[in-house]
Amino acid sequence: GGLAEDDPKAVEAYFARFGAPTPVHTNPAHHYITEIQAHGDLWAQRWAAAQEGDAATAPPATRRRQRPVRGAGGGRPTAWEQTVILTRRTILENFKNRRKFFRGIMSRLPTSIVIGTFFWRIATGPLTQPSVFTLRGVLFITVQSPIIDSFYAGAASFQSTRGMLKREYYDGLYQISPYYLAYHAGFLAMQMPWTFAWVVPLYLLVGLPLEFEKVGVFVLTIFLVIVLACAAGSTVGTWTKDTEGNRAVLMPAFIPMVIFSGYVIPYAQIPWVWKPIYFVSPLQWAITIIETSRYRGLEFDDCDASLPREDRRCFATGEEFLEEHTTQLAQALGIPGMLCLCFGYIVFFMLCNIRAIRKCVLDGRV
Repeated sequence: GGLAEDDPKAVEAYFARFGAPTPVHTNPAHHYITEIQAHGDLWAQRWAAAQEGDAATAPPATRRRQRPVRGAGGGRPTAWEQTVILTRRTILENFKNRRKFFRGIMSRLPTSIVIGTFFWRIATGPLTQPSVFTLRGVLFITVQSPIIDSFYAGAASFQSTRGMLKREYYDGLYQISPYYLAYHAGFLAMQMPWTFAWVVPLYLLVGLPLEFEKVGVFVLTIFLVIVLACAAGSTVGTWTKDTEGNRAVLMPAFIPMVIFSGYVIPYAQIPWVWKPIYFVSPLQWAITIIETSRYRGLEFDDCDASLPREDRRCFATGEEFLEEHTTQLAQALGIPGMLCLCFGYIVFFMLCNIRAIRKCVLDGRV
């Protein structure tokens, strides 16, 4: 029956005996984990039957258990020590794979350059009413693309590691919170250079102002969007198995957020029944942050500010534009408040992710 612990070469023969040989050009360890994930009930029955048959004959000395990792004091590592160890391992694995790292750079850098070239220096000309919609399109693309990319990346990354998480967790190697923190620390470390590869060329080519505060708000907003999308994707990745499953979750949620983000349909024209979607949309909040940073304190060149507002059909100042295209809540919160709101989304999705891990991954089945 069972799988011999002391003979690694017997593993392939064992799986092949039950009709699951490793395919050609496939990592054996990855194949074994995937096979157990896909047919967990069947393998559990086989192992249970093998253990029942071996229990009576196996001498006590052969029933070995994996030795737990020891901390600095000789006991089990603390939660902090586990986090440090796992973070070091995750970051090393991420950056050691140079092909993956540069593939991430090249999937963002050329696209950023192309979009920036299409909208070459549009933010440097006179601030006019027609220029507003064009620039809003650039900001919309800048926020939308990282949400989609990071959601799929977070889901796929967690799908590929949940087998290892389950195995090592039940071996007593670490707790779930340190693993989760290390997982996201490694993911974010990889995302930082990818974020700059996406943001910097586009920002410079479009001609947005090179002011420290405005650049900082722009980059920080995109980074927070990436983090929250990653956390949301990781949550979904706890129960989906492939890209189709991820898409089945993302599209029904993301399309309404796009439609009611204030870009496709202005806020004033959104029916009241759909306005809750506007207020819960991370896409909307990210665009509003960047627009507030961009237009606050500016004056339009093609509108006579000396006329009363009710006598003109244009915006004289950036504040008038923001009053028309955003909400009183957004302007009351200001940029710091809206950034805190995005951070709140991150905390929410991370808590959902931890709960989903406990429910869907660490379900007691090994």
